[in-house]
Amino acid sequence: MTMNRYMTDIVAGRLKLEVPHCSDEKDGVVLHAERQAELLVECLASCRISLTEELLKTAVEEPGCEKFLVYNLEVKMLKDKRNKLLPAIRSFLQKIQAMHFPHFMKSTVIIHSPSCFSNKVTSANQFVPIMAIYFGNIQGGVFINHWEVSFRNEYGADRDVHRMHAHFLYDQNELISVTFANVEHERRWHDDGQLRPQHGTANYQISMRLNFIRRIVVDNAVSDANGKDRTRIYFELNCPVVIRRGFMPDKKDSTIYAILSRLRVRTGISIEFASFEIADKLYFNNHCPYAYWARESDKNVNAATAADDRTMAAFIKDTVRREDVIGSNHVMDIVRARTFSLMYLIECLFSRGAVVKDQLLLDKAVWITFLKLLNRCYRDDREVIPILKAVAFLRAQHLITFLWKCSGKNPLFRVHVELGSAKQERASDVYARAEEM
Repeated sequence: MTMNRYMTDIVAGRLKLEVPHCSDEKDGVVLHAERQAELLVECLASCRISLTEELLKTAVEEPGCEKFLVYNLEVKMLKDKRNKLLPAIRSFLQKIQAMHFPHFMKSTVIIHSPSCFSNKVTSANQFVPIMAIYFGNIQGGVFINHWEVSFRNEYGADRDVHRMHAHFLYDQNELISVTFANVEHERRWHDDGQLRPQHGTANYQISMRLNFIRRIVVDNAVSDANGKDRTRIYFELNCPVVIRRGFMPDKKDSTIYAILSRLRVRTGISIEFASFEIADKLYFNNHCPYAYWARESDKNVNAATAADDRTMAAFIKDTVRREDVIGSNHVMDIVRARTFSLMYLIECLFSRGAVVKDQLLLDKAVWITFLKLLNRCYRDDREVIPILKAVAFLRAQHLITFLWKCSGKNPLFRVHVELGSAKQERASDVYARAEEM
């Protein structure tokens, strides 16, 4: 039996399109989701990537988070044309941008199948030129940029020094590193025993280890004031990068495809494609982006919980009341203990970093909504059980876990809506149910 060589050169794979539901349903059809699914099929077909089965649509609702529509696509393509996935997805993202969907309605394309990527063994892709590196957090379809390293506006003799490169070292524990140099002045001891500024070049290395990476998202349709059709790769990490300091061809699809193929094999993580705009919420020496409404916002990173903040003072006054202390001669001691338990809960949340702070401290209305939610949970529970330290600690643990597991998907509003519609239930019961769903 002779097998057609053409048939052996065809590979099958699976893609997934995730679209936020957004309660935008008409006659049983979510219009923005259906349109994006149709666009993806059209863009794949334009690159000779065809469906082998009809689109399979399911609704998915993660615990305490918003509802998604998931479209599963079984596709086939020529083996040596697998890298056509990149221009197909780029075309899809560009068309989504042109339709001006709200950020919270934009979809994500996830490539699950390893067969969609090359299995060619490559030990490294080094000296890949990059324009910038960002540190931030993805929230509601937008990348919130807190810190940026770039040399876009550098001119003159130092321009050759200010070049940034990424190195993908697939056989090493430090899988990815970004290197760049910067002309700086540093105070150093001189031979005459004096401490004076010295002009020199500082070399930096920012590294990510293999076990740091939790999620990989690619936006290969970036078009802004700095250029068109560029690629931006987002790495969601389990822990901060390693930063060290001491005194190639352009990124085409073939290079990006080779990089993504090795990342897929080495990390075992599905590669996602999505389009994010960057919202700058940057830190400066005299400015913190969080809790801008607080009087000490530019001097104190925890200004929202400062004792003299009016919003926090009103929350404590309304939540921890002396008249609620019954059957004790130590009223003020109990009030102080209850106040401490509440402040401890909030500070525990903030210790999780940008994942929580970007939800709570960029908008005063959201912060007040959260305080109202906490006030209601706290006072409802107090009717049943006295607030002891153990109870406060347990609630802090539950709330921290809840926000951490649902990072980027606004779980607070899910609980807030549940609380608003619950007329006869205790707030803590609603909160517990939302966590278990």
